[in-house]
Amino acid sequence: MSSINMSCRSILLYMLLVMLLFLSGCNGATSSIPLNIPTRPVIHKFDLSARQGLRDIAGDFSAYESGADTGITVLPGEKVEIFASGSASVQPGRKQSGPGGISPCPESAMPEPSLPCYSVIYSIGITDPAGEVGTHTGFNPATIGNLFLGVNAPNLAMDAGSFHITVLIIPTGMIGGVWAAPEDGFIIQGTTMTLSAYVFAQNASIDSVQFTAAVPGQAPVSICETVAIGEDIFSCPWNFMLNGTYLHNGPLIFGFTLNGRSNSGSSLQPTVNPDGVRTGMVRYVSTQSNGIYAGYAATDLAQSAAYQKVTGQWTVPQAYCSPGETSLSAIWVGMTSDSSDKSLLAQLGTTSGCQSGASEYSLWWEMFPAPSVPLDLPLQPGDSVTASVTFQNGEFHLSIDDPKERAHFSTMQAGEVSDTSVAECIAEAPTIVADPTTNRGYIAQLTNFGKVSILCHLNNNQPIAEGPQDILYQMETDAGAAKATTSNLDQAGTTFTVQWHHG
Repeated sequence: MSSINMSCRSILLYMLLVMLLFLSGCNGATSSIPLNIPTRPVIHKFDLSARQGLRDIAGDFSAYESGADTGITVLPGEKVEIFASGSASVQPGRKQSGPGGISPCPESAMPEPSLPCYSVIYSIGITDPAGEVGTHTGFNPATIGNLFLGVNAPNLAMDAGSFHITVLIIPTGMIGGVWAAPEDGFIIQGTTMTLSAYVFAQNASIDSVQFTAAVPGQAPVSICETVAIGEDIFSCPWNFMLNGTYLHNGPLIFGFTLNGRSNSGSSLQPTVNPDGVRTGMVRYVSTQSNGIYAGYAATDLAQSAAYQKVTGQWTVPQAYCSPGETSLSAIWVGMTSDSSDKSLLAQLGTTSGCQSGASEYSLWWEMFPAPSVPLDLPLQPGDSVTASVTFQNGEFHLSIDDPKERAHFSTMQAGEVSDTSVAECIAEAPTIVADPTTNRGYIAQLTNFGKVSILCHLNNNQPIAEGPQDILYQMETDAGAAKATTSNLDQAGTTFTVQWHHG
């Protein structure tokens, strides 16, 4: 559509409204022609090309690609809220800039030199003064007209990318809102999160904002009390509880409902999910600091779990040894009880260590509190290892494979179902038993293993993120300094990394 057609559209729309108002009141007429004026809030979402200008230096309207006219008509008495996000290549040298641009403007040769350079700007029609959108602006239109949007930048043909735009229009006597957080497709890991929404009223008042959560296939549940943390934003913290119980890790759907009243005092009909819902993954993961573990453990905080299998895969990390250094590091998978630190722990894995400055690598298995059993099998840094612990019919089956070295080991050991309530994939600073008769020892200096990636599955190849809850271990000194740090789980919920810091 050309700029002339855009201009004519706005002018004709204005003339049509004036004619309709005139005809409806002439000569004692008893009927009028109804206008198509929105009676409910409306949300428009689209991408604004970085090549789209509002005006050129001469003050004339410049249109690129689809044109600056959004096709959105606004009316006096409405409330208009515009949000912009993202970044685009709009600065010289194709540098990225956000919708807020740069302020103060370092150049005078901008289409709108009084507004921040490279920012998203707007006007009502092509003749009204331009205003800054930035990341957010709100206004009440003084006249009827189409909403125009563009970028305050010269040489638009060289720009690339686009900004994400949301336009919320609220008729008089109504309330409306849009999501602030989380984004759609979220992955949240932790024990709490914050939900928030921008909520506005036009000749009305807001009574409450209610956030809800729903497991797919189930009804939404109210999850937290909201408070106004700013002029137009409502927020609430959520502790990952649904109906008084811990959330099972997995997909979740968030929504929110608005309640309010008109200025006359009458209650408005509740507005349910005015900006749709947000769908993503929530993982309850509590963090625990200790002196020997880094990694993840799957557990059930509501009741005792009974895992059937835990499998880990990793590449044996190289041991970086200083002259004369004696140290040790281990990576393993295992199952245990959560009743005490002395519970039976069925585990097996690899070690990367240093002995008097020389690197050493080994395979081993253990039924703690019994001592570990070394395996006389070859192992080299860079080998890809798969280890698993399975429980069935009162027995643990421990197995480990190193295809590159053609090494395989398995053993069957007695156990109890109560010993399967926690499944773990761990990087450890092992304890060296100095006196086998008392089983007393000391924590070894942690070998510098660099960074290792560990893939961890439960039962039938389920990601460890499915817990139903998880524990993240961070290895620290008594003074709180990091020895080895564990990353968040990846998008699939199966893989994490452990980074060595110091022994």
